[in-house]
Amino acid sequence: IEGSLTLKVDSNVVDVPLKEIVFVESFGNYVKLVTHEKTYLTLFTTKGIEALLPEPHFIRIHKSYIINKHCITKVASDAVVVNDHTLPIGKTYKQYFHKLVNRDSYF
Repeated sequence: IEGSLTLKVDSNVVDVPLKEIVFVESFGNYVKLVTHEKTYLTLFTTKGIEALLPEPHFIRIHKSYIINKHCITKVASDAVVVNDHTLPIGKTYKQYFHKLVNRDSYF
C-alpha cells in the first residue's frame, strides 16, 4: 500500500504510512489508529478517516472499526483477528465483508 496519512496527534503533525496501519477504532469524535509499532489518537470522525483510507486495502467491519485487510490472520462468522486483536464484525457490514474475503481468499 503506497502513501501515508498526515494526522495531528496532540500538538504534533505525524505522517503514518498506510501499510503500517493495522486497524482504526472510533471513540466519539476521535479515532485510535493502531499501527504495528504505535497507537495514535487523533481528532477525526470514523467516516472522515474512512474516506482517506484506500479501498480495497481497508475494510469497514463495524461502526467502530476499519481494518487493513493485509493484517487479517483469522476470520470467524462474527469476528476477525487482525494481528493479535479480535474485533467484532457488525451486522450491517457482515455480508459485504464476507463477500470481499471470499472473493479475495488469500488466507
